Amino acid sequence: MNGWSLRRLWEIVAGTITALSFQKRNPDRVSVFLDGKFAFGLAALDAATLRRGQELSDGEIVQLRALDLRSKAYDRAVSFLAVRPRSIWEVEQNLRRYRPGSKRRSTMDGSKRGGRSKKADGLDGWEEPTTPDSEEAEEAAALPRLPDETIEWVIQKLTVQGYVDDRAFAQYWIDQRSEFKPMAPRALRYELRKKGVAVSIIDALVTEQIDADEAALDAARSRLYRWQHLTYDEFQHKMVGFLQRRGFSWSAVSAAVEIIWQEIETEQSDQ
Repeated sequence: MNGWSLRRLWEIVAGTITALSFQKRNPDRVSVFLDGKFAFGLAALDAATLRRGQELSDGEIVQLRALDLRSKAYDRAVSFLAVRPRSIWEVEQNLRRYRPGSKRRSTMDGSKRGGRSKKADGLDGWEEPTTPDSEEAEEAAALPRLPDETIEWVIQKLTVQGYVDDRAFAQYWIDQRSEFKPMAPRALRYELRKKGVAVSIIDALVTEQIDADEAALDAARSRLYRWQHLTYDEFQHKMVGFLQRRGFSWSAVSAAVEIIWQEIETEQSDQ
């Protein structure tokens, strides 16, 4: 990672580690003190190689903080992906909205974890948590957003791991729409383009898998139970408006209306 852009965002001052302490509100993180003053925070695993009395150069501090920033950004992206599959563009935008200075309340209190062992965590110079809650917020205030190189690193890692794949995402989106909210191919294309999926991927999948007439029928049947007792004029008015809002052409709409109405009449005559 190019450290210069990050170096400009932080006031980098070399120094000697005088203390390492687990944070009160987030015991998975460690506060690093240089020359008696709080300098920055790190994930406990990243801080495991540090020891009291160790001297850190400007470059080493930049590397440690860049590593921590990557870790935070990656964790945020994974949490974002846990809800549902996302396009690469969606993940990028979520990371661009991320403010490293914002704090989420920890769900675990350090007192309930039974304490920590400096041997188990590999921290030489471990102390009781004494870091004020505001220290990391103040530290991160100088970083209003994630640097582009951090976002690029996260996206690359997620791609290699198979967590983001625009073709797989587009297929997921098409499947969900086909099952729960059938819509016209052009409306589906529009939705996928808004999510940053490449036109080539959209065209290949939508053209191959979506038939406008069949999709219009599926959409119309999803409203059949609501409107089957209406008169033809009322039924036609509601169904035409509904299908047009789903992006279907007039030919697909009119065909679907007539087919569904015939099905209603057939069912009523059989009763």
